[in-house]
Amino acid sequence: DAGLTNVIEFRNASWWQPEVFEILRQHHITFCSVSFPNLDDKVICTTPLCYYRFHGTPKLFYSEYSTDFLTHITDTIQENNDIKKAFLYFNNTASAAALHNATFVQQLVQ
Repeated sequence: DAGLTNVIEFRNASWWQPEVFEILRQHHITFCSVSFPNLDDKVICTTPLCYYRFHGTPKLFYSEYSTDFLTHITDTIQENNDIKKAFLYFNNTASAAALHNATFVQQLVQ
């Protein structure tokens, strides 16, 4: 539905292809960038909305991210002039990792 904000999150590396990104752009669908074991963790934007999910690596749902990694992702998003809005979600909630990481990112973007 083009009247909605549509975001798609893939969990197989075969979807990280320029052709896929272009089709999503053409249909105004946001590619959900992810930090997930064995997937490319770079920021990919197909619309002016950036959507990034931190699932925890190497231990899925548990691992805490380094401040260097979070700073890199945040800087990459902020430096992209095509991005008008960003949502960053932390799904490493099986421990306190998500709280620590979200608090750090909040401090970065204030």
